[in-house]
Amino acid sequence: MAKNNRKERNIFGILLGIVVIIMTLSVIYLLKLLDVLNDKYFSLVCIGLGVITLITCLLLFIKIKKKKTFWNSFYRALRVLAIVFSFALMFCYGYLIYYLNQTMNFLDNIKVITEEVTDYYIVVLKDSRYQDVSDLDGLSISYFDRTDEEVINAIKLDIEKKPTNDLNLLRDSLFNKEVASILISDPILNRYQDEDADFDNKIRIIDTISIKSEIVDITKKVSMRNTPFNVLISGIDTEGNINKKSRNDVNIVATVNPNTNKILLTSIPRDYYVKLRGKTGNKDKLTHASYYGIDCTVGTIEDILDIEIKYYIKVN
Repeated sequence: MAKNNRKERNIFGILLGIVVIIMTLSVIYLLKLLDVLNDKYFSLVCIGLGVITLITCLLLFIKIKKKKTFWNSFYRALRVLAIVFSFALMFCYGYLIYYLNQTMNFLDNIKVITEEVTDYYIVVLKDSRYQDVSDLDGLSISYFDRTDEEVINAIKLDIEKKPTNDLNLLRDSLFNKEVASILISDPILNRYQDEDADFDNKIRIIDTISIKSEIVDITKKVSMRNTPFNVLISGIDTEGNINKKSRNDVNIVATVNPNTNKILLTSIPRDYYVKLRGKTGNKDKLTHASYYGIDCTVGTIEDILDIEIKYYIKVN
């Protein structure tokens, strides 16, 4: 009977040890998959977990003779401690595996932006009789002459189209009732709102045209575990879809040094008056750089700080 009981205890210890080994390997695999530890710390973690698991399993697997001696009693006490420690270790592993999976799910849900959307609005005076875009048939519309032809062609109306190269004249042509409506992009609307706090109370948007443009991947991949790198955190001033083209009101450069375990955050004011990369002419506010795409924002900040930005994160 004692022999059978001892055999059952040995089987229990072996099964417990196998579970500990599986969970240890799972933690190491998830850490490798997450790839956030540099080589030095990942090696130390692997060695530490390996040593702890090896010692625990040896104590669980060891065969203890029936004969009552000091060493046999000592080994039995160690085995009991190993069993208690195994359950504590499995609890810690389970907690760690859960949060590693949560972290990976969070990272997987971060969307890679492949296109940007610019909204164009057909605007009329608030007190006008036009309620729908079809009410403009046979009338006139003015627009900025740099507006993409795709947007102009999207207006399927018999309407007189009047381009202008002056944004002030564009706005005034509506207020002076020289045209029935104007076509403006989201950036132009934001500009008018900045210049006139009462602008929204004077106009009404009766139609929206959304145009998509492909984003070129400008990230420069590096070994983030060993090489310092810069990340631009760009916060736009709109809700809804993250791919909407809008002003970059928040501009923070996170400089990450995995060798010293330090992060430096550099915040740049939205109204910083700068030359936009790739754009000629007068200076402009940094917050307007995103009107020309994320590559213009990244390039402009690289020029300001004389650095190279490897990655960017866009939030709304």
